[in-house]
Amino acid sequence: MFNQRKNDGPETLEKKTKNQILSKMYFLKEIEKKIQNNLKIREFLHEKISLSECQDIIKEGITYREEFFLSFIKKTIYENKKSPYLELLKLSHIGYEDIKRMVSRTGIEEALKVLKDEGVYITYEEFKKEKEVIRKGKAFTFKKEDFLNPFLDRLGKVYSGFSSGAPTKIDFSIEYLMQRLIHEAVVFDLHKFTEAPLGVWLPTVPAVTALYPMRLQKIGVSPEIWFSQFRSPNEDLFLHKRMFFIMKGHLWRSFVGARWPRAKYVSLRDAYIVTNWAANMIKRYSKCSIQTFVSSAVRICAVAKEKGLNIAGTKFSLAGESLTERKRKEIEEAGCKIIISYYFTEGGIAGCSCDNPENKADEIHFFKDNFAVIQNLREIASEKINLFLFTCFYQGCPIIMLNMENGDYGVIEEKRCGCSLDQYGLFDHIYNIRSYEKINCEGMTFCTSDISNIVEEEFPVQFGGSTIDYQVVEEEDKTGLTRLCIYVSPEIKNIDEEKARQILFDKLSFGGKNSQQIKSWEEAGTVLVKRKYPLETPRGKIFPFYKVAIK
Repeated sequence: MFNQRKNDGPETLEKKTKNQILSKMYFLKEIEKKIQNNLKIREFLHEKISLSECQDIIKEGITYREEFFLSFIKKTIYENKKSPYLELLKLSHIGYEDIKRMVSRTGIEEALKVLKDEGVYITYEEFKKEKEVIRKGKAFTFKKEDFLNPFLDRLGKVYSGFSSGAPTKIDFSIEYLMQRLIHEAVVFDLHKFTEAPLGVWLPTVPAVTALYPMRLQKIGVSPEIWFSQFRSPNEDLFLHKRMFFIMKGHLWRSFVGARWPRAKYVSLRDAYIVTNWAANMIKRYSKCSIQTFVSSAVRICAVAKEKGLNIAGTKFSLAGESLTERKRKEIEEAGCKIIISYYFTEGGIAGCSCDNPENKADEIHFFKDNFAVIQNLREIASEKINLFLFTCFYQGCPIIMLNMENGDYGVIEEKRCGCSLDQYGLFDHIYNIRSYEKINCEGMTFCTSDISNIVEEEFPVQFGGSTIDYQVVEEEDKTGLTRLCIYVSPEIKNIDEEKARQILFDKLSFGGKNSQQIKSWEEAGTVLVKRKYPLETPRGKIFPFYKVAIK
């Protein structure tokens, strides 16, 4: 006997019909919203913005900096009942008028230091990993979504980089695009990018990269070619598929109106193609520019040296990774110039380098027209690290940041270097910018920054190759044991594995620090050497340290 299907009664049919109608209405509203957003983007692209307008906006941001700051926190925090910061401020009995008085007396940065001392700040772990927030004996639980700016005129969603941990999903608006392109226009003018053919070697995904052509078109910059570091996006991610076709030039050109060269796939192993393009541009025009990641620029220069190609005169616009002195040397030895931009997706572009040759490798002018930064001294892995606490106050900032760590630390210094950025009042400089992450292995805890010098300085000097030929990888094997593996590129012909391990042991236990733990590592065989190419992030970056779980 088979089961008969029970007929739906009148009430069930009426409910189904109602749900279908509501579903169709929602779908139509979403389609209408997307059309309206695309029309806004078309209007945004149609109206160009001049360099002088961008310069005036930055100067205005410096002049009225305190007013913009106060206006932003009043609207996004004190008039936003769901703001996590409001809970922390209430705990310390700090009202808007209190902050206004502090800013009037001592300025923004000093006021932020008072707030930090009162517990009004968010650490990297509390935001990214949603760790419980404990202040003055009281515990709070916040989600990443709680920090989203609810006052945005949203155009769409993008994701932060996949450098560490899960990406952060954020909304973007016209104001967010404007913040980045205004400062990019000044950077392009300062370093004369528009006077040379521009090539791009960046992934076509994640979606944040798709905003780049819109910004460049707005300021009248047209790249010659786009080399994509991805053949195709993840088939399981609709957003990635959509952005891939957009970047290939179909819907994007016909509907939105952005002009952009078709993406040509060039893997990180085929850097010769990009190097050859640069050599041809140098031969034809004696100059060119390439927008890419730091490690990708090192690849290009290494290929030029190996193949005997002349790329001297190439300007690299770099971001996304730390530029160490060693990496800078490898790029400059090829006769190339480096321009650094410091940005993070949650906030926007926070600074850029100038053309003063006396500055540090990664030194940038901080864009204080949109941001404020102080430091939070924390003990991590038995070391005290001065982590950055960022505050953002331009209207389109997708994440509300009031003393929020972004996972970086470095040196902040005020000085006048005599470059054209001084005329804007951008006297705050930041350099030696590094990211931190704790590593716990066989009872020993240390920071990833501890191994950067080993990978970038010690190994290349001892065994040859460049900074992207080595990497320390934390692996968890099938038995659950944690191993530290030194990945050495197969291109490196002669490697003394025991000597490589000993260098790691010696440098991590410098001055007797962790010497007992290091000894136990030696006995347990915790450190292995593997002949493998260093691992890349999903966006094509190569970091000195990488964590991977083996299933």
